[in-house]
Amino acid sequence: MWGEKNLGTINISLPDDMTEKIDKIIKEENYASRSELVRDALRGFFSEVDWMSRLGGMSLAVVTMTFNIERRGTLDEIGRIEHRYEHLILTSLHNHMEKTCLEIILTKGSTEKLKELIKLLKAVRGVEVVRATVV
Repeated sequence: MWGEKNLGTINISLPDDMTEKIDKIIKEENYASRSELVRDALRGFFSEVDWMSRLGGMSLAVVTMTFNIERRGTLDEIGRIEHRYEHLILTSLHNHMEKTCLEIILTKGSTEKLKELIKLLKAVRGVEVVRATVV
């Protein structure tokens, strides 16, 4: 699907801790290079975006999110978003591990509204990961 004969070059700036994590994964997972790891990660990301774009109708979903509790305003912004989508949210579970919070949100309703919720949560500064499992 992804032709690798004509490879373009992009330059990205990453924090040192991300670069260190990339290098660690390269060794542990036997990637040939940073570029190969990034290509693999992007293939997974593209697949997820394509899959989400094809969903429609009604859905039951679990949204899992991690975020940095020490980042000012993050928790407040997440709360505002969740209140805007309370018609979609059945329940949520929140837990802490040092400076990271884990939030698990059970949703039921319009898949289009679920997509909106996920996009808004991903855009919040301090949010690290947002994943959805949709039934």
